[in-house]
Amino acid sequence: MADKKSCGKLTGCGWNSWRSGMMVDSYESTSLDLDETTPGVWQLTDEEKKGMKNVTVKIYRADPSVAQKIAAIAERENMPSWAVLKEDTDPKYQPTDVSTGSTMNLIFDQSGSGGLSAVRYDINVKAARQHGHADAADEFIGLLKGCLKDDMLISEKKTGTGSGGGNPFGGLFSKKPGTRTCPECGCREVTGKFCPECGCKMP
Repeated sequence: MADKKSCGKLTGCGWNSWRSGMMVDSYESTSLDLDETTPGVWQLTDEEKKGMKNVTVKIYRADPSVAQKIAAIAERENMPSWAVLKEDTDPKYQPTDVSTGSTMNLIFDQSGSGGLSAVRYDINVKAARQHGHADAADEFIGLLKGCLKDDMLISEKKTGTGSGGGNPFGGLFSKKPGTRTCPECGCREVTGKFCPECGCKMP
């Protein structure tokens, strides 16, 4: 475990959970992202995907105290050091046609201590739980979920009516030119070097 040091100023954080399987349109994901849009002003973006095409995005105003509490947890638990934790897999584990995953992320401005203005740490939630950090992880995720209040909703947008249209296979075998499918979570139409869902480096 790395030596504990100041994390820096928290400027954003999030949690993502996904589930995918062999069935057409079986992919589902939820992501909660808390960001400081302007100094002292925080918003939470709640994005839910069904079948990769049906997407609901809700944006909420967030109490700045939520970010302060998450920053306090990060300092107390030295959460950046969790980014190196690896998930232990039972050697008797038998793969199934369904896979799941969950990640947390933290973004800090460390320029005040000679570092970069945006340093991101991605954490495997299952690995964190396996290494004794379950309570802190639940506290972190609970604070994000606590921002989902109807009276704080700013906007809501829904897109997509199904991933296939008239295609009985739900568009499973079609994709935009120049895009790739993530080998880890199955996210399709990835254009960058890293998967936007699970953070996996694309081949």
